[in-house]
Amino acid sequence: RLASPLTAKGWDPALWPIGDTSLRFGQILAELGASGALSLFFSPGDVSSLWKAEAMEEQLAAVLAAAGPASVQINGKTWVAPAIPVASMPELAESWIAADGGRVQAAVESGDMARAVGPLRRLLGLKEALKKPDSEIVEAADFLAKVEGKLEHWDRAAAAAAKAVDTLLRKGNSEALAQELSLCASYLNDARRFEDAHKTYADAAAVAEIMGNRNMRAEMIARSGVALENGGRFEDALKAFDEAVAAAGADGDKAFAARQIRRKGRIYLQRQNRYIEAEEAFGNAMKLFAEAGRDGD
Repeated sequence: RLASPLTAKGWDPALWPIGDTSLRFGQILAELGASGALSLFFSPGDVSSLWKAEAMEEQLAAVLAAAGPASVQINGKTWVAPAIPVASMPELAESWIAADGGRVQAAVESGDMARAVGPLRRLLGLKEALKKPDSEIVEAADFLAKVEGKLEHWDRAAAAAAKAVDTLLRKGNSEALAQELSLCASYLNDARRFEDAHKTYADAAAVAEIMGNRNMRAEMIARSGVALENGGRFEDALKAFDEAVAAAGADGDKAFAARQIRRKGRIYLQRQNRYIEAEEAFGNAMKLFAEAGRDGD
């Protein structure tokens, strides 16, 4: 017996329970596009002999996971998505992965990125549950983060990128880890979670340092300075911009150094009313831009 919103969308009780019940039920719910929380109530007489009584709740929870709800309630017992035992039904889960992959591709090809979000979330959850290779999990999480970012769902984008980061951490320090940390930090900054953004950029800088990538480290420090500025920590931001210039080295990109000095000038002028320091900073930035053959970007 399904909740009225699903019934209203055309779920036909005659289709259940018959045949491959779990597969049919999962496909029906997935097509209905259920989201949020989902409740199901049944008595033993309602359920096909496909399920033994002691396994009914667990297997139904796995089936309902295909619909993508954040939680499933069966006979008053709540199953939160991460605890849903999809891995106990691998063949069914693989069919969901294939179906959702097709939905994502169709959404991308149509340009309707919002339609890709639900299938991508399910793909990520299923791949984690089935313990797919880390590379597949990172790819799904990274793609979900970028789709959520395009839709300006900043917190969700940051959470998806953080999932990719957690997976990459198992492989140790790498350029991919630093780049994913940077992506996560950018979404945190857009979500106005400036302190979290600053810390995440700092983590990216630390990974870049371990890798020996001087330019990436300098860029991550500079971005952490922007997050500090956005969060109102102006003195710390000024120090970060100086640190970024130092990290780039005396023989580093002069245009990069100029941008950091210009950022300092902006803080002096717009945030602190320190007009003399602002004039000096802007002048030094212009000289460096000229030396780099740039007009100040």
